[in-house]
Amino acid sequence: AVKAALVSTGQAKVIINLADPAALLAPEAERLAAVEQVQAEVLAQLPAKDFSLVYRFIYAPSLAGAITPEGLDALLSLPHVVSVGLDLPVTGHLSQSLPALGADVVHNSYGLTGSGVNVAVLDSGIDTDHPDLSDDIVATACFAQNGCSPSAIPAEDENGHGTNVAGVITSGGRISPIGFAPDAGIVAVRVLGSNNTGFVSDWIRGLDWIIANRSALNIRIVNMSLGTFDLYPGGCEFEPSMQAAATDLAQLAAAGVTVFASTGNQGSANAISSPACISSVIAVGATYDSDMGREPDNGTYNDIFHGNWPVCFDGATSAQTVACFSNNSIVSDIAAPGARITSAGMGGGSSTYMGTSQASPTAAGVAALMLQSNGLLKPAEIEQILKNTGTPLLDPKSGRQIPEIHALRAVLATNPPTVSISGPITGRTQETYVFTATASTSFLSVPVIYTWQASGQATITHTAKLSDTITYTWPISGVQHITVTATNSLYSIANTHAISLYQKTRAGFDYSPASGVAPLAVDFTNTSTGDYDTCTWSFGDSHFSSACSNQKHVYRSPGVYAVGLSLSGKGGSDTFNIHRAIFVGFSGVITPSGGVITSTYDSTVYAFPANAFTGTVTVTHIPRDFAGLPLFGYLYSINHIFETRAVYSNGQPAQPVLTYTISVAYTDTERGPAVEQTLGFYTLSGSQWARAAASSANTRNKTVSVSARRLGAWAILGEVRRVYIPVLQRAPSGP
Repeated sequence: AVKAALVSTGQAKVIINLADPAALLAPEAERLAAVEQVQAEVLAQLPAKDFSLVYRFIYAPSLAGAITPEGLDALLSLPHVVSVGLDLPVTGHLSQSLPALGADVVHNSYGLTGSGVNVAVLDSGIDTDHPDLSDDIVATACFAQNGCSPSAIPAEDENGHGTNVAGVITSGGRISPIGFAPDAGIVAVRVLGSNNTGFVSDWIRGLDWIIANRSALNIRIVNMSLGTFDLYPGGCEFEPSMQAAATDLAQLAAAGVTVFASTGNQGSANAISSPACISSVIAVGATYDSDMGREPDNGTYNDIFHGNWPVCFDGATSAQTVACFSNNSIVSDIAAPGARITSAGMGGGSSTYMGTSQASPTAAGVAALMLQSNGLLKPAEIEQILKNTGTPLLDPKSGRQIPEIHALRAVLATNPPTVSISGPITGRTQETYVFTATASTSFLSVPVIYTWQASGQATITHTAKLSDTITYTWPISGVQHITVTATNSLYSIANTHAISLYQKTRAGFDYSPASGVAPLAVDFTNTSTGDYDTCTWSFGDSHFSSACSNQKHVYRSPGVYAVGLSLSGKGGSDTFNIHRAIFVGFSGVITPSGGVITSTYDSTVYAFPANAFTGTVTVTHIPRDFAGLPLFGYLYSINHIFETRAVYSNGQPAQPVLTYTISVAYTDTERGPAVEQTLGFYTLSGSQWARAAASSANTRNKTVSVSARRLGAWAILGEVRRVYIPVLQRAPSGP
């Protein structure tokens, strides 16, 4: 194509593509230096008479200018040169769409207007003092070989196309219809002349400027309602004329900038213009914005607009009709209303255009709403959401479907509604747990119906606002699942929560024997249940064990011992205590000559006279538990309850034949509320406690003693102190 142009004119406008000297995402300073160096090396080998430089691009390793046949031959011999393509001419691709796409709901119900999102518009410029646009202009620049505005602002629109496109995005609605993102900022980059034409190199230079100023100007979106006259059936990023543009556009996409471009208006079923055909660009075709009847009213689009417009018409139209003039191909991405679109016009008024040029800024405006809703969206995510939430439309000329975007559904999808469940993730059987469901604010309308389903539980339904709570108790261990479904007029969203339940820990033990003479060996059987892995046995005599198994413990001293077992683990903690569990006594041998047995444990002294027994016996003293004994009634125990036994060496029980004495020392603390003078030894008589006749208390040395002829169960009791308050009566009054 370049050689053919040289034959006819002797000189051609070209774009020279050089081998990329640095990675696309290399540090900016490193990449700029490398690009500048390779450009300088090529320019140094081109005679000035054979190449006239127009643009030395900043970010793309390319050059634009006019070349002679001799210059082309020299270029093609240089090692850095990858390709040379024509600098193709480009042109701009020439209310009811806003409510049709639900954008009015986005504005009014959700308060999203594109605020904080800046859109760069590469076009014919902008009417900088238009009442609907002036307050949204962030910056301007101009790169148009066909001439920038001679005014103080080079990007001032001299055609009207760019002003209409900018208005579709951000018109304030004062004069012309409101735009899709009325509070979005506009960075107007003029790359088309007053006749709405320019060159590929112009918008490459504009893209260079956008890359350099992207961060400072917070540019998140680029709209390019322009394109080449040449059409491409597929991706065109490797075409020599497009390589530099594709490099810049790829850098913008990598930096998080979403680029929209119009597919063109030639009515092609299988090819679209550039830059829409570049893979990092979202290619936008056009639909009608409403039922407009036949379009055009008479004849064909070519009859009306001439030039490259197709010889076609649409006999019936609606907001779901793909316009017959809209180019389509396998790389077309989405469609949006583009006919007829009234928006801002030059001179502060309104203008009506139709074409894919108006469809592309419609999509860009919707993207601005999406980014205000969720500023973390990446270009690929924006494209996918627009496609997924769009309405599939059939393009009859190609037989392919293309999704028409819908602003409301797209914005809602940027922060899809969710329902979360908060609550414990571990627990124990037989315990009650609270779970809370919270619907995200993007549910938007209340009431919300919460349907709760849980393992082994009945389904429960509540009606609430954006949160609801429920309680569950499970009898069995294992993983239990709780599912809640939140439903309102717009959504039905479910989520599931899992809780791992462990068998609740219950401590317990059996033991045998419960009483005996020291040293007493007691077997303890762990009867605990539940999920536990830590155990502590306390035997009451300052001895402990951390084993969870059954235990054997030997009590070597007389006493009454409390025993406890403490457990902990996934099933929780529990302790089982028996405060008077083990009763360990003492023993002594009494010969026929008599003797004394003394216990340091409970200050008990037995004195047996000679010949108290008919032979040698072993006398045992074993503490007794209160449990199972008759109630003391008005008597008070001072914690001396015991049983005395005697056996001969052959194991036969023995009873003394002479009177013996038992003496027990007590303390004031033990005495408690008992009247000291009434303390004495009591024995059981049937189901009643009876005082031994020969029992007495010595309050001076604090002992209680008894003289007895029988061995058996004893309790030292005293009468409870009683306080009497006399009742005083008032004497009768009067004479």
